[in-house]
Amino acid sequence: MLHENKQYFKTIEKVEKYFSHHYKPMELEEDKPQQQHDPRRWITKIFQSDETAKTNSDALLIDYKYFKRWKFEMEPFVKNDGTIMTEDERIAAWQEAKNHK
Repeated sequence: MLHENKQYFKTIEKVEKYFSHHYKPMELEEDKPQQQHDPRRWITKIFQSDETAKTNSDALLIDYKYFKRWKFEMEPFVKNDGTIMTEDERIAAWQEAKNHK
């Protein structure tokens, strides 16, 4: 699970870098885009079949869904420096917004 003290932008960057060389997991066959090229590195293509790569990718589906949910939920709480607001900072921001109504 992702920790809230991590840098939001660095975490997003690392996940995007990983999936630049791996297939993204998809829940349903109709959701799978017809990719024009194989994202894997050439050495991986030699030792791993396309079907195996897709199967391994689909095994990450639940983790990928957790990541997408985390990204969506944390986005409003990201500071300019990329850190995520603590629980106390979120409550203070909520109280400040509530007082300005």
